[in-house]
Amino acid sequence: LAMRGKRWEVAAGEFAYAILQDTTSAVAYNNRAWCLLKAGRDMRDAERTARKAVALEPENLDYLDTLVEVLKARGKAAEAELFQARIDSLHHAAARGSAVPPAVADSTGR
Repeated sequence: LAMRGKRWEVAAGEFAYAILQDTTSAVAYNNRAWCLLKAGRDMRDAERTARKAVALEPENLDYLDTLVEVLKARGKAAEAELFQARIDSLHHAAARGSAVPPAVADSTGR
């Protein structure tokens, strides 16, 4: 509820609790990262949790997008561009109904 009300810091705390309850919840990691980004707080943790979400679900476009936004906010534009290219490749692959070529998936180091 805090996230819907745009109470970003409160929501980030709620997602931290959710992560403690389930350390495999990619959605909790992603949402915590997004809340920290929107609050403009603890950007190191925002990056760490966004990376964890992507590690858990590497082809989730929403999680990749969160990571791109966090990286941009942290001044890591070059790395953000690599993940944006990955998003673009996933979009194109989905449109063609095929898997992402291994060379593209490997270009981000993931």
